[in-house]
This record gives sequence, C-alpha cells and structure tokens, in this order.
Amino acid sequence: MENLNKQNYPFVNEFEMNEQIMNEIALGIWNQRKTNNKIPLFLYLVIAIAPFIYGVLSGKTEYTLLSAILIFIGFFVLLAYLVISALRNKKKCLVKIHQTLEKQGNEIPFCVCIGEEIAYRFNGTTKSISYHDVDQLLYMDMFLVLILKNGIVLPLWKFGFQKGNWEELIPYIKQMIH
Repeated sequence: MENLNKQNYPFVNEFEMNEQIMNEIALGIWNQRKTNNKIPLFLYLVIAIAPFIYGVLSGKTEYTLLSAILIFIGFFVLLAYLVISALRNKKKCLVKIHQTLEKQGNEIPFCVCIGEEIAYRFNGTTKSISYHDVDQLLYMDMFLVLILKNGIVLPLWKFGFQKGNWEELIPYIKQMIH
C-alpha cells in the first residue's frame, strides 16, 4: 500500500474486487437489512389479528370474517411490498456496481489493514479511519464487512490475509469496536 506501512498492522487483507464479489457483498447487506426490518410484518399482523381477537371476544362473527379478509388481502400487499422493495434495491445496487466498474475497471485492487486504526486502499486512494467510524459488522460466509457511518463498505475476504488470519481477526475487531 502506498503511503501506508503494512508492518504497523497485525492484520492485512488484500484481494481483487470484481463484479461477482461486489454482487455477493451487496446481496449480504440486503439480506441483513431485510431481516432487520420487521415493521411491515408487525403492521400486517396487528391489522389482521386485531379484528379477529375482537370478533372472538365480543362474539361478533362479522369481525372474524373481516379478519380473514384482511389476512388474505394483507398477505398479498405484504408480498407485493417485499418484491417491489427488493427489485428497487437491487436496481440501485446494480447501478452503483456498474458505475464503480466503469470508473475503476473490472479488477480493482483492494486492501484493508487493521490495527489500532483501520486503513484501506481502493484503487490508489488510501484512507485511515477509527473504529468509531464503524456503524455495523456484517458476517458472511466468505467476508466480514465493515459498514462505515458514511456508507462506505469495507469487505475483508476470508482467504485474503497477507498478515494475520480470519480466526484471530473476528475477536480483535469485536474488542476494538466495543
């Protein structure tokens, strides 16, 4: 890494970023966000179950019937919401990936050094950040992804270690963030 002494870091992770890796990371981030967003499901359950409970407790069968209709309609509305949301997010993500590939090329050298601070180099640009800048850790099969507060995504590939290793990195990062 230019302007960065790798010897000062206990962990150095380097690999070539390409479209397949970017897609895999984007899918992992989307899956994480999708599972964290429980509001539509919660609203669906409240709207569908409340009339049913009222109908059973009051003995009014029309509310039980209303609940069945709301469950049926609500299921399709929720499904449509999830599909539209997924397609919209996928389109946004693909646009970002293609813009990056057009700007940087198909194989982009990527390096992350981890020590008392985090330093990264993406296609010639080198930056250092503190652990306070990390907003979220995302664990995937082949990647540990650091999502920064400013939206930058720093992936660490399981087999990209030039210094240190995967098994030591996970507890180290957890300790440094907390």
